[in-house]
Amino acid sequence: HRLYYTPKVLEEFEALAAEILAAQKRVVRNNEVWDFSVAVLKRWIQDIPRRRADLIPSFEKRLEKLVARAKVQPPPNPISFRIVKSLLTPLARGIPKIARD
Repeated sequence: HRLYYTPKVLEEFEALAAEILAAQKRVVRNNEVWDFSVAVLKRWIQDIPRRRADLIPSFEKRLEKLVARAKVQPPPNPISFRIVKSLLTPLARGIPKIARD
């Protein structure tokens, strides 16, 4: 899946990851770090101890909604586009053209 971590969506993913990790046993909390992977979040949800199993449905629902939002490609940022264009245009003009006979 291609996910777009816009600042708002990334913030929500990080908050969810922190909450899921907080529901884990101490040994897991102390040894795991979220690597921006949905697969890791799903694995953490599956590994939640039974005493906190009531949290699993809400975590799964939130994760599903976040993944759906992250799949939507954000519109291009016009400022970034202008910056990249201003950097690439001189490079493109400096490439010699090959004449065809």
